[in-house]
Amino acid sequence: MAHSKGILVKANSEYSDNLPFKQIYWIPASGNSSEQNLARLYDQSYLDGNNDKVMKAFKIIDSSILDVRTLTLGTPLIYLARKDENLMPLSVFGESLNRVADLFLKLVNDRGGILLIDEIENAIHHIHQSKLWEMLFELATEFNVQIFATTHSLEMLKAFTQVSSAQDKVVVIILSLRVMFTLIKLLG
Repeated sequence: MAHSKGILVKANSEYSDNLPFKQIYWIPASGNSSEQNLARLYDQSYLDGNNDKVMKAFKIIDSSILDVRTLTLGTPLIYLARKDENLMPLSVFGESLNRVADLFLKLVNDRGGILLIDEIENAIHHIHQSKLWEMLFELATEFNVQIFATTHSLEMLKAFTQVSSAQDKVVVIILSLRVMFTLIKLLG
């Protein structure tokens, strides 16, 4: 069943009890989780002692961020603060930090799960992509999360290739029209 919190696996209990995962988080190519859902995920990461990992992820994009917290002034939201600045809602920091929040909050809250990321390059400047992959690999290993990511970006593929060469258990599947045509021709 798909909904705003991800994809929950529901099957005949005989099979679902033996699945190696119970939840799949999905991050679409455009749009992020609701601000309220991100705040809930941040609170959970805080309670689990993983808020430092989320802060480290934010610092990939903006090293001047010094504080992250949720506040409920009507609606629960994530607030960030830079040096010598007041706390401001995550939404005013731009698409890149919102995308990073979505990626890493779902990752640290998905122990033993699956994270599906469509067009991972969206909103991530090419100068940050290698660091992003390094942290994704690190946390995916720590939290035992399988990541499936798609991209159309040559820069993102280069960053992935550079970082993944030092990793174990990485599988790359490249699909293209030429490859698909060849497979169809061979099967047809």
